[in-house]
Amino acid sequence: MNREDLEKRYKKLEKVNKQLRQKIIKITEEKEKYRSFFEKAEDVLFMISPEGYISLANPKFFEITGYSPQELKKLPFTSFLHPDDTPLLLEHFKKRLAGEKAKTSYQFRVLTKEKRILWVEGNFRLVEKEGKIIGIESVVRDITKRKLIEDTINRKVNELNVLYNTIRKTTTSLNLDETLAIIAENSANLLKVDASLIRLLDTKEKILKTVKAYNLKEDSPAVKTIKLGKGVLNQVVLKKKPVAIEDIQKNPHYLAKEWAKKEGFISFLGVPLYGKKKVIGTLSFLSRTKHTFQKEEISLALTFAGEAAIAIENATLVENLKKQLSRMKALSHTIRKIATSLELGPALDSILANSVRLFDADAALIRLLDPEKNILKIARAYNLNPEELGESILKLGEGVVSEAILKRKPVAVEDIKKEPRFFYKKWAIEKGYTSALFVPLEGKEKTIGALCILSKKKHFFDEEEISLASIFAGGAAVTIENARLFEENVKLSITDPLTGLYNTRYFYDNLKKEIARVARYGGSTSLVMFDLDNFKNYNDLYGHQAGDYVLREVAQRMLRCCRQTDILARYGGDEFIILLPRTDQKGAFKLAERIRSEIEKIPFGGRKGEFKTRITVSGSIITSPQDGTGVEDLMRKVDTLLYTAKWIGENRILSPFMINLEFIQDLILEKIDRKDHYTRKHSERVANYATTLARKINLDERQIGLIKIASLVHDVGKIGVPEAVLTKPGKLNKEEMDLIRAHPRTSVEIIRLSPLSKEIIPMVLHHHERWDGNGYPQGLKGEEIPLGARIIHLANAYDAMTVKRVYRDRMKPEEALEEIKRLAGSQFDPALVEAFIKGISG
Repeated sequence: MNREDLEKRYKKLEKVNKQLRQKIIKITEEKEKYRSFFEKAEDVLFMISPEGYISLANPKFFEITGYSPQELKKLPFTSFLHPDDTPLLLEHFKKRLAGEKAKTSYQFRVLTKEKRILWVEGNFRLVEKEGKIIGIESVVRDITKRKLIEDTINRKVNELNVLYNTIRKTTTSLNLDETLAIIAENSANLLKVDASLIRLLDTKEKILKTVKAYNLKEDSPAVKTIKLGKGVLNQVVLKKKPVAIEDIQKNPHYLAKEWAKKEGFISFLGVPLYGKKKVIGTLSFLSRTKHTFQKEEISLALTFAGEAAIAIENATLVENLKKQLSRMKALSHTIRKIATSLELGPALDSILANSVRLFDADAALIRLLDPEKNILKIARAYNLNPEELGESILKLGEGVVSEAILKRKPVAVEDIKKEPRFFYKKWAIEKGYTSALFVPLEGKEKTIGALCILSKKKHFFDEEEISLASIFAGGAAVTIENARLFEENVKLSITDPLTGLYNTRYFYDNLKKEIARVARYGGSTSLVMFDLDNFKNYNDLYGHQAGDYVLREVAQRMLRCCRQTDILARYGGDEFIILLPRTDQKGAFKLAERIRSEIEKIPFGGRKGEFKTRITVSGSIITSPQDGTGVEDLMRKVDTLLYTAKWIGENRILSPFMINLEFIQDLILEKIDRKDHYTRKHSERVANYATTLARKINLDERQIGLIKIASLVHDVGKIGVPEAVLTKPGKLNKEEMDLIRAHPRTSVEIIRLSPLSKEIIPMVLHHHERWDGNGYPQGLKGEEIPLGARIIHLANAYDAMTVKRVYRDRMKPEEALEEIKRLAGSQFDPALVEAFIKGISG
């Protein structure tokens, strides 16, 4: 190799050497730069070995974690991780080491030597050499401050969300209770406390009343109503500022310390609920962990309370409007309801019951004004006994009720104990009544009384309630006036204007009811009818005014003898009738006799006693069901009996059990005989002829006996025929003839009332029927006429022919028989005529 070649090589080596030195210098510079970066880096740099230890770490690592390099060698990487984050990181590392896809960047928590928690964000990269993984390179940045800022922002956002949602819910809710529940729960959650309470201020009562509690028992002392002037919340209300207490168990102003100790509550915060214009209550919080409420938390609570107060005011307003609307509806419904009562008693009951319900009271009463006497009487009471009041009548001017009437405006008594004008204060206090409201009953033209409402709860009657009460009382007053007018009209419609007794309409209505009652339930009911004897003569002698006075006095004497259940009515003119429910005939007779005696024993005079005259009455008695079950039937019978009583002698009481054969013969027929000197002997002769004929045709003894009795009483009905008609010598006109033809029916009416066998009725009723059908009362003919009636008819005609009468001479017996023979087949039964002639001739 020549020199030239050596030089060339040397130069080449020099060049290469220079390049190497330059590379070494560059590498040294780069290494210095990396070392400087590694040592001065603000981020944490470290290498994790495959065994899980940190093989290399920069000074920042030791600065943040507080560990020394010597301590680092003994600790695995996981000892620096927060236990909650370790599983997730290890899972990702395993995936990376296994070649699977995994995140390269993570946020996690690390633990310092002092066990402080730091939030970090790290990037992790696998380090390989010659295809083999030799570790994990990590770059980690401390983001604790950033996390705190984020948490604060998130907390603020959450608080704003809670506040926004609470405001949204409470503003859209029209229900007060729901609004209160939302506020109580959300505010507690917002401040992260254990319980909360909302109290509303009652300025009238000077109390804070708990309206909603969250996470507290209803019976706990903390929930009780608080009087202003005491406790921590008193400061909140009066100073209108929040009060925070770190430990209420040691605070002398907290009223429920013992309870707080028992329940474990330590810290307290109370803030005012400041509405649109004033403090309306308080919102308070309780925590079981010792808590110093920061300005930020108190500010948040105040903000929340301000929005809550407005929501509560709005909900309260809506609630009050609902209540007002509900009350107005209830009031309208109630007024309509009470207005349907047309009877005074039920109307008053309805007014009182509805007033107590409407105003959530406990009792009520109505006093009605007597304007003539200027007194107030208790007309009705609800849920109290008026007798306990002692004197139930007040003079107008006495008590609070008089003030309401005289001033014509309601008077509210909030505390009866403190009201000196309350008339029955002692009684009210003993019964537990606390508050009262007196409302005048304003009628269409005048004040008619007052409604008195009593409450056992201390009750502040506000303007709205007083206004409603006035409206209610106005409707009640109209109802009372209408009921009074209706009762007056009803009374007029059922009352006799002269005597004040019931009229016939009322009597008949109740008679029908009594008959129906007896038919359904059994028992008996009786009627007593009276008629004043010879009252026409009294009227003619003293005049109708004096007669009216006597009628009124008779009515009063009768009333004094009657029971409350008896119905005494003026039947018409000088007739009276009494309906005696649940009374048999003997009981009715005793009452009738007592009335007759009372009227007879004391003379009647005029209004000034100028016409002293003794008045008597005649009466009759009938009983259902034994004497009949129909209204017309009973009235016809009692009228017949009364007529009979008057006819046979006046000043007497006649009942069906008194009418027997002897009575008919000795009283009725004897009286008729005194008028025409014919009837009684005539009846006896007819009985003799009829029984003779009956035996002739071979009737049995029972039938003969019935025919005899029928013959004896067949003319008893002539009591209804005037003496002038009975004794008239000339021919009778149509009206007079009608009276005569009515006597068989009258006879039957009397017989029906007597204990005589009802089998004789057809014989008596038809004893003037003719064989040819031209007789009376029904125009029967031939064998349609009962046999007994045909026999009596024949015997009656024969006796009439053979006895002298005022209107014709008597016939000889043989002449009479010839006449009867001639009339056989037209007036008389031919077969009976033949037997009769044989019987008489024989």
